[in-house]
Amino acid sequence: MNDLRVLLVEDNSDDAELVVRALQKGGYAVTSERVQTREAMLAALDRQTWDAVISDYSMPEFDAPGALRTLRERDLDIPFIVVSGTVGEETAVDAMRGGAHDFMTKGKLARLLPAVERALRDHKERDQAEARMRLQSAALESAADAIVITNAEGHISWVNPAFTQNTGYTLEEAVGQNPRFLKSGKQDATFYRDMWETIRSGRVWRGEMVNRRKDGSFYTEATTITTVRETADGPVSHFVAIKQDVTDRKRAEEALREREYLLSESQRIGHIGTWTMELATGIMRRSDETYRIYGVNPDTSLEAFTRLIHPDDRQAMQEWIRMCTSGARMGDVD
Repeated sequence: MNDLRVLLVEDNSDDAELVVRALQKGGYAVTSERVQTREAMLAALDRQTWDAVISDYSMPEFDAPGALRTLRERDLDIPFIVVSGTVGEETAVDAMRGGAHDFMTKGKLARLLPAVERALRDHKERDQAEARMRLQSAALESAADAIVITNAEGHISWVNPAFTQNTGYTLEEAVGQNPRFLKSGKQDATFYRDMWETIRSGRVWRGEMVNRRKDGSFYTEATTITTVRETADGPVSHFVAIKQDVTDRKRAEEALREREYLLSESQRIGHIGTWTMELATGIMRRSDETYRIYGVNPDTSLEAFTRLIHPDDRQAMQEWIRMCTSGARMGDVD
């Protein structure tokens, strides 16, 4: 048996008892309290939480619209159902517009249980949806990569804190702008035309671009842009861009290429060849100068390469390779 806590806004104790019995017949263990003034309702709301409020429409000292206002004042979202005597259709419509989840007459209490269960189910689903939205919002806010959301025309609707950290522009400064305000001039018109043609066709665009921060400095970002549609076959409503600042990585890659070039040039000038072997895979890599010294091409197999070693040294080299790959020792071979 499910527990159900119901706050009854009702001046007639007999009518309140009928409501409780209707719910008990549906298999609920009902905890209820009856109030008939605003002050009593506030006190009941302070004492505990309630699963639902069931209210008469009109009473001598209180009414359903007043009860709804009281809930709003407390910022409480609780299913609210009006069960009243004979009232006009216009009154029922006003109650629903005012926030009531359902409205029925006291002579039709057979409708009460389905109405309460529907209201509870809708309330639970709404709470779950709101929880998912809060989680998604928190995830977007805390993401390490910059996230930019624009409308279909390309005007920024929202950016996360990582965007501000990367660019220097706050949310308030970015909203309403077109992302082109970050343009560095490093990409030509063809680059942007191809990007827009891709995303407007509904496809995902991935690429790197150089943009300009608020302080004027340049940075490189790896960007993925996807489309959002409100329905599966509807038009594009928004674009979402995820932007990773790869400036440091690009600098490190450039520095590595520079070091590799200088090493290659030093080996070429000094006629020094080098080779390395990955112990886990046995793959051997040789420098360009090594190939020039031996007069072979990069496709030469290890077996063929080994045959190029003088016969007097070949066994010693093979033994050294075997010992290195086994992890026994490292050393030099003349």
